Amino acid sequence: MSRFLAPALCLVVLLAGCAPAERTASASSGVATESACRERGGEWKALGMAGIEQCMLPTADGGKACTDNAQCEGVCMAPEGAADGARATGTCSVDNDVFGCRQHVSQGTVVAICVD
Repeated sequence: MSRFLAPALCLVVLLAGCAPAERTASASSGVATESACRERGGEWKALGMAGIEQCMLPTADGGKACTDNAQCEGVCMAPEGAADGARATGTCSVDNDVFGCRQHVSQGTVVAICVD
């Protein structure tokens, strides 16, 4: 009987490894699984140059006027066409995606920032 028990146990262990797993990632949003992301109204997608899957969540204050990132859930985006170093009022981003090259408003001043 034990002759059949060891192979059977090995088969069970191998098959358990084939079960679909919850997709996880270390996300800047603090949401680590795809299902939790979707429950919060987010979009699970590959972000940044590394293409790491993360949760992109909408922000509650998207479109609100701002002069610094600290005033937003996401970032304070500079007005389109603003010159680096210019004084400006921006708008809070509509989601928490920080990747790419963009102009932000920091302490009332436009700065170019690239995040990969």
